[in-house]
Amino acid sequence: MNTALHDVSTEARDYHGRWEKGGSTALSTKAATAKANYTESKADVQRYAESQEDELARRIGGRTFNTGEAFDVVLKRKNGTIHGIEVKTKTHGKQDEVTMKGSAVKRKVDWHKKGKNRVIHTVVLDHRDRFAGGAYKDLYSGHDIYYRRGVGKQWLASKHKVKSIAELKRLIDMPYKSLPPKAQGVIR
Repeated sequence: MNTALHDVSTEARDYHGRWEKGGSTALSTKAATAKANYTESKADVQRYAESQEDELARRIGGRTFNTGEAFDVVLKRKNGTIHGIEVKTKTHGKQDEVTMKGSAVKRKVDWHKKGKNRVIHTVVLDHRDRFAGGAYKDLYSGHDIYYRRGVGKQWLASKHKVKSIAELKRLIDMPYKSLPPKAQGVIR
């Protein structure tokens, strides 16, 4: 769980309560930093991200699911392997990282444990150069697709830069030991 973001919402509620009672309204350093870096996802951002999940699923032969499922895209192979793919689309924001709530990571790991031949992946699409007419292009990392086996908080610099959808398909199907080092991630 990203405790910094959790602390901001908790501290924001506490801040208002302390202000009404005439108490201290100062945020902790941790909460102030998280608040300064936090950008709330609006409906247009969510719709855009969901459209990218659908497009990626179509291009790799997977299937998307409703919000609340363990993964955004599931890909079933003829050999019985099932791939759960978490897709993160960066549309804005200064940080070159993706985060996942602790409860979401737990749900994904629980899905992984439910059966044999299940593999979990994270794919990040950096669209800061084109979302909202390129309003955030100065934040763009310079690369479109990033991949890493596993889930959890990940920095773009620690992920494998994917050159094409064909390469992404190969990485998804590749045995862990054959993956490039930045694509390996955490074995679960």
